[in-house]
Amino acid sequence: MHSYFSSTRRSRPPATPFSVRARTRCGPVVTRGFTLIELLVVIAIIAILAAILFPVFARARENARRSSCQSNLKQIGLGIMQYTQDYDERFLPNQDLSKITFASTLQPYIKSTQIFICPSAPGSFKNEKDDSKVENVSWFTPTTLIPDMVAARGSYGMNGNLTPPGGLSQAALTKSAETAMFFDASWYEASDALLMETPVREAARHFDGTDVCYADGHVKWMNTNRNPQSIVFGVNLP
Repeated sequence: MHSYFSSTRRSRPPATPFSVRARTRCGPVVTRGFTLIELLVVIAIIAILAAILFPVFARARENARRSSCQSNLKQIGLGIMQYTQDYDERFLPNQDLSKITFASTLQPYIKSTQIFICPSAPGSFKNEKDDSKVENVSWFTPTTLIPDMVAARGSYGMNGNLTPPGGLSQAALTKSAETAMFFDASWYEASDALLMETPVREAARHFDGTDVCYADGHVKWMNTNRNPQSIVFGVNLP
């Protein structure tokens, strides 16, 4: 008798610690949403995080561009070293007199026009040397003063003290590691006399500073606001 009822008794599934029995009600299920205050708090937190992180991302992006700019200058420096080996260890002749810039002269060695464009340059160009009202621009030739100059464009300038008529001899440099050769500039040439026209100051693209390639081939960043004369006045001639 007992076994009969035991066998016909409905078996229940074993209870698990995660099983929850909920009482159902008739009608639609009501869910609770965000209040206006909670939504405003979330928006404020996102705005604060964006204000903190966006400058960090912008600085990281500019650091990458500065590294790419320094790589460009390094390649240009290697190109001028190859050029001097082919021309009796002399630098380029005067660019205005020869009517050709270093960007065109070094093409057989570098074989790239993009190398002469700084990645932080905004993309606006000028072809007037005395246009000091335009900042952070690149240059292009022919110029208004030399209309028959070979066409070129770039974001870097060369030290004009290295390019007298016929080109300066490398043996004339007494301190190559302190002699600026190429640098960020708004004109293709800058020297002691041209510093007042601020072609280097106009091109302080990297954290208010300029990347410089020196005559011994090394490249580093210089703060033009703190020490502007060190960019071009670093030429040490006998």
